[in-house]
Amino acid sequence: MKRQPDVVFISPVEEVEVEEPVATEPPTKKSRCGGSYSRWGNFDLWPLIAQAVALHPRSFTNALNHLQHMRKPSRIGSPFDTLTISTMKGWYAKDQGMGHWLLKDDIREKIGLMEAKKVAQVRHNTEKPRGILRDHPETANQIVDCLKGMRLAGQQIDSSIIRTTIQGVIVVGVLELFDRVVGKDKDGQPVKFSVSKTFAKAFAQRHLGWA
Repeated sequence: MKRQPDVVFISPVEEVEVEEPVATEPPTKKSRCGGSYSRWGNFDLWPLIAQAVALHPRSFTNALNHLQHMRKPSRIGSPFDTLTISTMKGWYAKDQGMGHWLLKDDIREKIGLMEAKKVAQVRHNTEKPRGILRDHPETANQIVDCLKGMRLAGQQIDSSIIRTTIQGVIVVGVLELFDRVVGKDKDGQPVKFSVSKTFAKAFAQRHLGWA
């Protein structure tokens, strides 16, 4: 009998918490051409798989249908179009008493190790910031505290709020950073630092583990 593929885990440095993509109409055959995913254990996808199975603990068919209704911005089809029930059975075992699908012990152990490494890496990144905030760890910590506080208060956090928060803390604490030249444009003119969408996303990933 053909051996089921193992779940593949990648580095947990980049992402931890993921906002669930918006559910839309069921995927059509035409929409299934967006390319395949194979690293189901990464922090973009695995939390959503675990959530779907928790919502439908007795039926992989329903769990997979739930996943394949999800969409991600700027991508055709669902990230889970190529996920199969046979692959999911490589991660879960059915409890004969309740009839629920439960994570296998070895997969649960891998997830625990992955999360522990993530916590340690995020802590290290916050203690020793890189780039423009290298000499201002206190500012990086203030940004982290503000964003964590908003999330704990139940506020919905999106990329715009992250960007605005970072900019506001820097304006109050180290305004001079906006006078720092960080490169040149296509015409050779100096470009000063700004809190771009890319910078905000990278900060959230590195210092908070957010996608």
